[in-house]
Amino acid sequence: MRTIDDFAHVAECNVVVTIMPPVSGDAESLQHCAKARSDLNDMLKRRGTALLALTVFEKTPTGDLHGHMLARIDRENFDILEKWACRYPSRVIDVRRIYDRAGLVAYLQKQRQWLGPEIERKLTRRRGKRHPKYQRGEPFRGRRVSQTKAAAALLAKIEANRANVSTLRARRLAHLTARSVSIASLPKLIPPDPPPKRKPPPKRKPRKRQQR
Repeated sequence: MRTIDDFAHVAECNVVVTIMPPVSGDAESLQHCAKARSDLNDMLKRRGTALLALTVFEKTPTGDLHGHMLARIDRENFDILEKWACRYPSRVIDVRRIYDRAGLVAYLQKQRQWLGPEIERKLTRRRGKRHPKYQRGEPFRGRRVSQTKAAAALLAKIEANRANVSTLRARRLAHLTARSVSIASLPKLIPPDPPPKRKPPPKRKPRKRQQR
């Protein structure tokens, strides 16, 4: 789930779209979500902008497969987003502004891998309402996370930067370790004998002034 957190903050996502497909079946629901996102991408491309979005799919215990799409939509393209959303019923497409990215990312991780009762209890208690309780997700055939080409390119840059930072940290740590070992392996220097103390010169008696 680190991918979702990185994308939401680096891309500065400001819109979340919940897509509830009106069809039954996992394959049909995934296809409906992909078609809706592709339509929005085509509308933005006509204005010279690619859609920067990442979709997280969830399946509830009742069998409803839906997707939450995190997107970065510029203010001048809000009219396109509104036209696109008006093509679908309100129960199918729900568009909302993002005011708390950290809270939204925590919400999208509710169907995470079970970490055990103790860790889950501490995690929920530590983060409070911003980290919802674990929700068991039903399995389905397909990927849990899907992104557009622009989002994939951005994630590749994030991973490359993370790899570069990790490499630099590893090199720095190796350099410091080698330096500490080399210094520790040096023989201890024996300080030279102190120089002999010199006798202070004898004090001269003050001369008496002759009286005229």
